[in-house]
Amino acid sequence: MKTYLAQIRHINTDVEGEVLLSINGVDLLCFSYFSLPYQAKDGGNYQVELTPVVFNDYIVNELSEDTLPSVARVGSSFSYEIKGRLHGSRLDAGGIEFEDEILLSDFSHLQGKMISWRVDRIDAEFLSEDSGQPE
Repeated sequence: MKTYLAQIRHINTDVEGEVLLSINGVDLLCFSYFSLPYQAKDGGNYQVELTPVVFNDYIVNELSEDTLPSVARVGSSFSYEIKGRLHGSRLDAGGIEFEDEILLSDFSHLQGKMISWRVDRIDAEFLSEDSGQPE
């Protein structure tokens, strides 16, 4: 799984595990239940892995080839609509990749195509502290 340098934009002290990250210029509201470093603070930079979470049915649709990759939050929920090109089990959303084996096993007919994928939330696993300092 690919790792990213993420800047913590905000740690929600009212909702356990909720953290707003900025990765490659994209803000993502994520959950990090067990791996948020104890000393983590707003503005700190950390290495993370992202895991898309789907609770029930996978909602995947083919898009036109001229669709731009994106990661967009759905309203004020924790859900995201991810648009990008499907390569095996990975969806390349233009600078951020999301991986799930179901994409390969159940949607192999969409390989190499632009798709949209609705996920219920994105989990972030903090791997190590990079600098921990604001940029």
